[in-house]
Amino acid sequence: MRLTTSLILLLQTFYSFAQTPSDYKFQSIGIAQGLSQSSAYAVIHDHLGNIWVGTHGGMNQYDGHGVKKIEPIASDGLPEAPKVNGGLFGHSRVQEIIEKNALKDAAGIKNELVAAVDLWLSGENNPDDSTIIVTKKK
Repeated sequence: MRLTTSLILLLQTFYSFAQTPSDYKFQSIGIAQGLSQSSAYAVIHDHLGNIWVGTHGGMNQYDGHGVKKIEPIASDGLPEAPKVNGGLFGHSRVQEIIEKNALKDAAGIKNELVAAVDLWLSGENNPDDSTIIVTKKK
């Protein structure tokens, strides 16, 4: 009898917790809301309240109202810029410059990239022709 009463009280306790309204609100976002692909590889919440979702289809920013696909910045020739004494400028250095200058417009980002490669080459010409495509959503 005691065991049955304890079991009933325990079940009522769990049942009452399950019925308590939650302070959290969950919302799904997917292709229908503008996500570039349904599979996410990385999700980060920034200090401004945005949720960044990395998919195979690109980077997406969710601001609580809608999804914006962030277009890539493509470069050919900059990462491959060779130093006279060896070494390449590198994709990670290009990415670092893009991240540091993310608040600038597309022309400002391009100018920072070109200036950094010029400094890296120490006045030498890049033997590879450089193509830079910078797009940014407004």
